Amino acid sequence: MYPQMALTDTAVRNAKLKEKPYKLGDSVGLYVIVRPNGSKLWRYKYRLGGKANSRGLGKYPDVSLKEARRRRDECRQDVASGLNPMSRWKATHAGTVDDTSASFESLAREWYESKVPIRSGCRIAGPARIR
Repeated sequence: MYPQMALTDTAVRNAKLKEKPYKLGDSVGLYVIVRPNGSKLWRYKYRLGGKANSRGLGKYPDVSLKEARRRRDECRQDVASGLNPMSRWKATHAGTVDDTSASFESLAREWYESKVPIRSGCRIAGPARIR
């Protein structure tokens, strides 16, 4: 088996488009996927608990080769300590994601309250049933 050569920024920048997505490997599980539409996405491949997984590290050129390698090293540390690299991402982004079910419920209640007719100071509990 031949040793895997490290990528250069020039090689990633000049990667040719093909009809199907393909990978350009860097080292120690880091690779970039070149898609037919021209997007280039960094991924890190790892094994945890006997299962192969991969984690996205960002889009090139927003995430440079140097930054992708730094992120890969963070993920490698997590895997070495037995943690799933996605757990770090979930922990940092958990507070930024809105709870859409709670916001939908509050909007639905607000809409319902505005549509329920008010009669003699009392709100009707629901739509009238036809018998």
